[in-house]
Amino acid sequence: MGDKSLVVFFSILMGAPARSVGFESRPWPQFKFMYARDTEILFPMRVAPNLRGLRGRLWRATVDQACASPDASPEQLAFSLAMIRLAGCLSCDPDSYRATRGCTNCAMTTVQRYHGDEKDLLALVEKAKGELRVTNG
Repeated sequence: MGDKSLVVFFSILMGAPARSVGFESRPWPQFKFMYARDTEILFPMRVAPNLRGLRGRLWRATVDQACASPDASPEQLAFSLAMIRLAGCLSCDPDSYRATRGCTNCAMTTVQRYHGDEKDLLALVEKAKGELRVTNG
């Protein structure tokens, strides 16, 4: 497959119109995504702002701190690790109900349905921070 073929292949796969890749004469079919566009392999930090208002003041501050931190900072990594464990991201696969709903819906539902109180959630984030400190030395 040449470079042009790959461009056409991926444009078709992504639902781009044929004219955007220079093939006006051939009507390419428009495909819809089978799975949610919001689905990723592990918890994405872009979802975190949506979790901000789901619990109390302390949870909001923790989410804000993680969101305001630089990419791959200990705060973001710890928050992501806690959410990955809480939401069960490691057991999610493309055919699962969770994956078809997307990461945003899954994370929001997970935080809303968490049976512990706000302090328990914060303890999970702090535990993840401690594990990252031990691992990184």
